[in-house]
Amino acid sequence: MSDLVSVGIPLTETFEGLTGTVDSILSQTHRTFEIVLVDDFGDDDDDNPAKVLAERDDRIVYIKTPGHFGILPSHAEALARSKGMYFMWIGVGDTLDPEFLSACVNRLKKKRDLSMVVGSSRGADSDDDTPLNIGEEDPVRRVESFLESEIGLDLWYGMFRRPYVATIPFRNAVGFEMALLSEVAFGGKIETVSEALCVRRIPAVVDSESEASEEPDAEFDMAASTGKALGVPDFQLGDPYLVLAVQLFCNIAFISNNFAALPKIDRLRLAVHAYTRVAERYGIADEGQFISFAVRIYPEARITEKLHEVRHYLSATLYSQKESKAVFEPLSRAGDIINGLCRLKIGRLPATQKEREIVAKIRDRFDKSQSEAFKNRAILALALFL
Repeated sequence: MSDLVSVGIPLTETFEGLTGTVDSILSQTHRTFEIVLVDDFGDDDDDNPAKVLAERDDRIVYIKTPGHFGILPSHAEALARSKGMYFMWIGVGDTLDPEFLSACVNRLKKKRDLSMVVGSSRGADSDDDTPLNIGEEDPVRRVESFLESEIGLDLWYGMFRRPYVATIPFRNAVGFEMALLSEVAFGGKIETVSEALCVRRIPAVVDSESEASEEPDAEFDMAASTGKALGVPDFQLGDPYLVLAVQLFCNIAFISNNFAALPKIDRLRLAVHAYTRVAERYGIADEGQFISFAVRIYPEARITEKLHEVRHYLSATLYSQKESKAVFEPLSRAGDIINGLCRLKIGRLPATQKEREIVAKIRDRFDKSQSEAFKNRAILALALFL
């Protein structure tokens, strides 16, 4: 059905508030929908609240995981098991105004260049509502605009046009939602629908300072508990913004088929911009761990091999006056990319034979050349090996 909306509800730690959430969906004026409940922690028995709800209406689908998939895998499961042309997630305890689905679907049908729409929400005890609109025609500018925006839960819980989200492979890593949403922004515009109203449940806040004073290991225990809930490896919790920056860089530069539509140098430039924006905006504890983190987050992707290819490509391009002029005019365009790669400590990679050959050629010509233009290019190229 072309108007079918799938609403995924991952259940990873509580059933509290689930009935209210489901009732608000069942009360929608847009009647063509399905609710996909993914139960990642409950007991598989007749008293399970999610199973009881699923028996009320044949539009509610109950899925029981083997247990403790984690938060992101449970979100992925909801998407994978859904059928709708439009898809959204909703948190347990959140509620939708009766016109929410209708308003979002109507906007998506009216504006075909939208990849997703965002509702207007407020916390149960507040009226926080900051509209997000990313409307640039250029997909690269949309990603840059997205990275500059204030990103809240509304965006993750917006309504997606299915083709823009269903083809993106999920990665079980801290901050993956930012990598996913950057791809969605690349694919199409994003708009806030002011008349699509919802109320977000505000979770209880733990006073970590008081807990830490009572329990010396409270901080460690909290991190371990968070890691278990997310279902991510422990190393990611030590520097979560580096994990996010790694995903943005690698996804844009190497992994995503969507970004492959860009010319090679534009793809690399955007990847560096995304990395540096996260580093400058949020702070990263140790940028020198970039390569180590990238290899562990993407064990199948041959990241070091790809970084070698990037380094050789850039140094060979800078060696050639013709190629350099075609790609890097003005030369500051190369400087921005290389400065970003130096932040990743790309120079720590041992040079391959092919790289050693281009470095030898650059150094030999540098010693003989009287051209300031070449020497400037050579300095940039050699910086990749420091």
